[in-house]
Amino acid sequence: MTRHDLWRQLLIPGVLLALLAGPGMIRLAQASEEYDQVKLRYAGYLPAKHVREIFTQKWMDETTKRSGGRVQFEAFRDQALLRTTDLLDGASRGISDISYLATGYFPTELPLTTLLEMPYLANNSEAQMATALQMYQEFSQMREEYEKNNLVLIGNLAVDPTIMASREPWNNLADIKGKRIRAFGLINQVLAALGATPVALPAPDIYTSMERRVIEGYSGFPANLVPSMSLFEVSEYIIDYGAGTYAMVAIAMNKTRFDGLNAKTRSLLVDTFAELVRDIYIADLTQLNHERTKVLEEKGMKFIRWSKDEREKAREIVSSKVWDEAIRTREARGVPARAFFARFQELMAKNEPASTKYIDPVSVKLGRPN
Repeated sequence: MTRHDLWRQLLIPGVLLALLAGPGMIRLAQASEEYDQVKLRYAGYLPAKHVREIFTQKWMDETTKRSGGRVQFEAFRDQALLRTTDLLDGASRGISDISYLATGYFPTELPLTTLLEMPYLANNSEAQMATALQMYQEFSQMREEYEKNNLVLIGNLAVDPTIMASREPWNNLADIKGKRIRAFGLINQVLAALGATPVALPAPDIYTSMERRVIEGYSGFPANLVPSMSLFEVSEYIIDYGAGTYAMVAIAMNKTRFDGLNAKTRSLLVDTFAELVRDIYIADLTQLNHERTKVLEEKGMKFIRWSKDEREKAREIVSSKVWDEAIRTREARGVPARAFFARFQELMAKNEPASTKYIDPVSVKLGRPN
């Protein structure tokens, strides 16, 4: 399967909207139907210059253009409306109409979605993003976990593989033992299993915590975000320890607000997002990774990749501890985690070879991992 075939089978017009529609709402937009005249509040925690917020702005601008100016947006980035950990609840309650959710902050509300973030499974963010869309289409239980929070998923965005960063060169498991390292989502359990001391912190708090030496390093974080948050001022080494893809971003909309729009407007929001993800997001992300790698080098940051043996040793520890525990705890809550994760692994193995355009920042510098 080629990259083109992969996305073509996913982005069938009308399919995503039909999955999002509530009971009795599945109907095609009429050609004569006008777009709703509406202004939607968007909330996120990253700065406007970050690649994913650049993309969300392109989506908003294109949506406004296609609607002839009838669908407008008011964007509140950099936690201007809601703090990072309040974004899900804020969208659920209608404080924002649309929120940028780093889903790893919400494992209780989104138990299946967060299984898609399992570390040490893959290293290709485009494959992860395409597979997440397939899982959303296949598993009604995944769709229902958004609906239970009065949300619908407009689309998801891939995050680059996680790195560790520190002031010192950490070359193996022994080097990180006992180290206080910022973590996020499942990376908390990963670092604990590998012998480090994870410290759960929102991304905006990393700089100050490194500066004050509350933490000795940070992970659960992509390398291309380091320049935009000036973290090269408080760290010197970018380290690929093999964890790979670790996070997903959900662009989620208040379901009551979404359902109140006519079919033509709902379709515009969903289909425009999906088209731009396919056509520009991965290309923009890959270009950014080349540019940001150059910036990191210019700022004096050094790149380290653990040896294949060390990465495989870490993967074995994580698969026997973190994977099993994540599945077990979700199954205990009545969530079909085992079947869901098995299908995710199957699709990732199929999709990753088809996703060849993407490259992460460390691989720009050191080549793809063996």
